This record gives sequence, structure tokens and C-alpha cells, in this order.
Amino acid sequence: MNIRMSERQLRFRITHDEVLKLLYGEELQLHVPFDVHERVYHVHIDACEPQLIFSHIGKDGVLSVNRTALEALEQNLPTREGIRVENSSGMLVLEVDVRRPKPHKN
Repeated sequence: MNIRMSERQLRFRITHDEVLKLLYGEELQLHVPFDVHERVYHVHIDACEPQLIFSHIGKDGVLSVNRTALEALEQNLPTREGIRVENSSGMLVLEVDVRRPKPHKN
């Protein structure tokens, strides 16, 4: 998983394997050290509406993903569309990395 932040967008990009982990009930975590503090970003399945909700628990960030929306996204892979929710704060995006892995050099 990786996260990109800009002035009006927060984008989470995960792999197909990570999509499957979420659908099997696992939570994804990305540990990001900032100075002496570490922030952890969590992604998990929820029955949320809208399809994506970003919140904070302490210093950590949490992305809640609607199960039905993630199942539909997984069924349509490969696609670059992802799940997008726009509100007054900006755009929240969950994408699946559809690039093919690079071959290992010998």
C-alpha cells in the first residue's frame, strides 16, 4: 500500500493481493515515521456510506471502505477507476495498482 497526499486529494493505492486480504477480513497498515513520531494508516472494511470515509484515531489515520464497493471494484479489475468520493474537503480515492510486476534482473 502507498498513500499520496496533495492539497485537495488523499489517495490510497493497494495491490490486488491487498484487496483480497481486505475482503477476507484483514486490516492493512502502513507505518510512516515522522521525526520521533510514527503515524500508522489503517485500511479496513466497514458498512460505511459514503463508500470511503477517512478519520483519525489519535495520530493515526483510518480509511473505512464499503464492502460492496470493494467487491464491485475487485470484479472489474484491471481498471484504473478505483473508488472515489468527493466532498467539501477534497477527493478521497482508493485505487488498485494494475501495473504488472517488473521482472527481476539476473
